[in-house]
Amino acid sequence: MYRVILADDEMLDLEGMELLMPWKELGMEVVYQATNAYKVLEYLRDNEADVLVTDIRMPIMSGLELVRKLKDTHLGIKVVFVSGHEEFQYARQAIQMNANGYVLKPVDQEELIRVLQEIRSQLDTERYRGALDEKYRESAPLIREQKMKKWLRGEYLPAAEEDWLAEAELEKKESNYTALLAELDDAGLNYLKRTESDSGDEQADQAMKVIESCSRLLGALFAFRIDPIRMLLVIDINEESAEARGAQLLSMVREQLNGTITVAAGTPFSSLAELPAAYSEASRILEHKWLSGKNRLIRSMNIEERDSEGSRPEMMLDELFNAMMQYDLVKIDDCLESLFAFIKRLDRKLHVQSFAQHILSKLDTYLESVNENLESLLGIRFEQLDILYHFETVYDIQSWMRRRFFEISESLQRKKQKKNHKIMKEIEDYVNAHLDRSIELREVADRFSFSPNYLGHLFKEERGVTFSEFVIRQRLAKAHEMLQDPVRKVYEVAFSVGYKNLTHFNKLFRDAYGLSPNEFRRQR
Repeated sequence: MYRVILADDEMLDLEGMELLMPWKELGMEVVYQATNAYKVLEYLRDNEADVLVTDIRMPIMSGLELVRKLKDTHLGIKVVFVSGHEEFQYARQAIQMNANGYVLKPVDQEELIRVLQEIRSQLDTERYRGALDEKYRESAPLIREQKMKKWLRGEYLPAAEEDWLAEAELEKKESNYTALLAELDDAGLNYLKRTESDSGDEQADQAMKVIESCSRLLGALFAFRIDPIRMLLVIDINEESAEARGAQLLSMVREQLNGTITVAAGTPFSSLAELPAAYSEASRILEHKWLSGKNRLIRSMNIEERDSEGSRPEMMLDELFNAMMQYDLVKIDDCLESLFAFIKRLDRKLHVQSFAQHILSKLDTYLESVNENLESLLGIRFEQLDILYHFETVYDIQSWMRRRFFEISESLQRKKQKKNHKIMKEIEDYVNAHLDRSIELREVADRFSFSPNYLGHLFKEERGVTFSEFVIRQRLAKAHEMLQDPVRKVYEVAFSVGYKNLTHFNKLFRDAYGLSPNEFRRQR
């Protein structure tokens, strides 16, 4: 309900406005009545109101003077002036003061209702816009964070670099920059020990705050939280200093945190525009944590290449996850063979088990990136995967993983087919409803929020024909049905299915059914 103040030195008029107006129906309520302007000012010192209905001529202070004073402190209040016929000269001043309404005495109830309805509409609009603004303010940090993550992943976004620079309060200049990627150690093991009542997320948040605080002390230009256990730091120093600062960061965090971190340092870069590439490099370096060990600084020159055919484990995982998404079971089996050929070179059982756990951790992270999770696909939670430590041989682990990857791939394929079937049905219904006019792939793609290339690919994959072939097929099928009605003329049928050129229609119909429309009709 919008709050209304009534002000009039005539008590009878004041009471009449309160009693005779349908305030509740207008979505308003009278919260205060005053017989002079000073009482209104006094009330508004401690209270708020949305609408002021005031007489213009009141003793000592007029309604006009009252509103002038309120404009400095209550900009949003809507004002309706009430005036006698002899005071109509005040109307010009009221208009100049942006009054929302001007009603003559004796007050016409219908006229005042109309003015108040307009005011309510304005207030509704302002409230709606205010709510939208508030939602935007609340979501703005999250939006900026998502934009930053996309930019760092190499997905182009207009002005993303400028947004990042503005957020970091940095100038776009060339210098010697280094990216450090810090990761909490034992995050997976700690997660396995958690119960639903534990505050693991809060502990991770606290740890990230400690890392950020330490990075500031070390002169980091910027610190950005990539995910729950990783933070990206940008420092403006040369390569040797980067190694020293990384070591300092490890030491400071170890002292303040009940745990350790591992830091990956990429090669220096000269422009902040190169940060996505630097982040990608640091991420690849950090992948070697399981080989290099934790609680240390890892640099590219420290990485020992241990793959047999030039393929890195993370590249194998990328191929495996891609095959899983594409429902390529043969490729999944080949990728697992390659991964486990690498795993079997590890000389200790614990190393094999740890790497298998690493695969599942990466799988869980990957599934989250596509809005899926292990629990929904397999009915198991990540913390239940300690089963890996109970297998007797590496072949048992490989066999178990093959079954699980097959199950996930099949589940994702079923979901994809179900989703595609629904989308295709909606698109087909739309096409069938608009056969009487031109239908372009771009128009339909825009309507269903796809790119034309993707929709064209989807049609070919799901229906085995191109989009244009499908539209022609539907037009001719509809024409075939309509021609069975002897009352309809051939040209009417052609027009009804979107063909304005009768010769073209006849040719397409003959190609599809072996007969011209007239021959088809005579045959019947």
